[in-house]
Amino acid sequence: GMARAAEGPARQISRAESGTVLDAETMPTTATCPERTMPLHEISKPVSGHVIIDGTPPNAVEVQLRYSRNDPHAVWMIFPAQEWCFDRGLLLEALAGVPSGEGDAHIHCDDTNVCVHLGSPADRAHVVLPREEVDAFAEASTNLIPRGAESTHLDLDGLISRILASTDV
Repeated sequence: GMARAAEGPARQISRAESGTVLDAETMPTTATCPERTMPLHEISKPVSGHVIIDGTPPNAVEVQLRYSRNDPHAVWMIFPAQEWCFDRGLLLEALAGVPSGEGDAHIHCDDTNVCVHLGSPADRAHVVLPREEVDAFAEASTNLIPRGAESTHLDLDGLISRILASTDV
């Protein structure tokens, strides 16, 4: 009843556990509830794959796939030594069966693997990830922000202020 609603933040977190999504002001950015392991604003998924550089034998690699509500068009692949960012649309197209790519990122899939080619043709890394894991990540990203709705989530004011801040020398 009314007494429970007055308990403040603890009550709000337990409401989140039951699946009620709260607005950003009342909800912690990352919920620590047992039933909700994903943050509300960002999806981050560790994936074990292989990387092949210039015809060398495959090397095992841990990749972090990251998608954020703050940058809804972008998918990040974070490797131990560097990060790559590319358009989420490329990944979704490739998973839908259309090999896609632009610039330094090209992606194609078969039934078991997702192959991401990063870099210039002269200096390219081929990253092979299990399709099942990438499918789950892509699905989580479209649950967070459906495809086609990205522009309604763009924080243009925040983007502009970050750009201006980064140009201050």
